Amino acid sequence: MKKYKTVLMDETDHIKLEKLCSMHGRNMKEFTSQMIDFFDRTGMDPTDERNTNLKEAIKELRKENNRIISFIKQQEKTKLEPILDQMAVGYRTFEKNVGTLNKMGVMEEQLSKVLRNQGKLWECLENTRKKAVQKAIQLFSNYLKEQEWGKAIGVGKYVKNPKELNDKYMEKFFEI
Repeated sequence: MKKYKTVLMDETDHIKLEKLCSMHGRNMKEFTSQMIDFFDRTGMDPTDERNTNLKEAIKELRKENNRIISFIKQQEKTKLEPILDQMAVGYRTFEKNVGTLNKMGVMEEQLSKVLRNQGKLWECLENTRKKAVQKAIQLFSNYLKEQEWGKAIGVGKYVKNPKELNDKYMEKFFEI
């Protein structure tokens, strides 16, 4: 069984309490208990002048809330929407160019093959050039030997100074 205590109050306060109870449709015990719970929950001090008018405080909060919402909506219009529009345009452009990018990848691959083939061709040409130079040197050397042999036996055409001719034409063969 609950124990109850009596609270002494001024007659004027008792009349105010009765009016508040009837206004809110509660009995005095229930209303007093709810007031105590309210002050306990909110931590409000009934003697503090700033806490006495909650309706005004709520109105001010709503005004501030509306001002903040208005600010956010303005930011959406002036900042966010243009950014989103630019992103959408960029995305559409990207979608259009994806095919081109794929084609560029294929072209890059083909170009790579061409460059590899060009390298092989260059290597082949270089080897052929070296072989041609070697062959020309060998032929010229044989020719000079024949000229010297002809001179030695006194038959046929021969070169008067084969060493000078050899030096002169050797430079030309290495220029090839």
